[in-house]
Parts: sequence; C-alpha cells; structure tokens
Amino acid sequence: MNRQEYLNHRNNIEIIYQFYREHHNPSKHGSTPLSVQEFFIYMNMCCDVNYVYEKVKDHYDTKFKVTILTDKNNQFIKFI
Repeated sequence: MNRQEYLNHRNNIEIIYQFYREHHNPSKHGSTPLSVQEFFIYMNMCCDVNYVYEKVKDHYDTKFKVTILTDKNNQFIKFI
C-alpha cells in the first residue's frame, strides 16, 4: 500500500487486513494468506479489533509521515 492508498482508506478498518497481507510470511504463517472474511473472524475471536485498528493507523501514519490538520474545534481539515 502506498501513501495515497492509505490516505484514501485510512478510516476503513480493512487497513488491518492490508497490514496483515504486507507482513504475511508463508514460511511462518502457512502458504496462503487468509481471506478477508477468515481474517476478521479470527481477529474478532482473539483481539480487540478497535485497539489493533488504532495501532495499525499509528504504524502507517508514522511510516507515511502523515500529519492531520484540524481547526480549533478539533475538526478534521486535511492530511498533510
């Protein structure tokens, strides 16, 4: 995923799946990655998905050097 794709999908929880796909290692995790549906079934069984989502957003915000511009009322203006 590149920076623009990330910014377009930043508010979509499926960025967790993209993170998983980027870090899937067939020698460690099996030959084929899980489908989106399988992945989220397992995520819901073992993890706090909202917590993981925030961590993945933090990871990509740092990786792509994203800065969020807000007004004085903390309302989103744009990404820089």
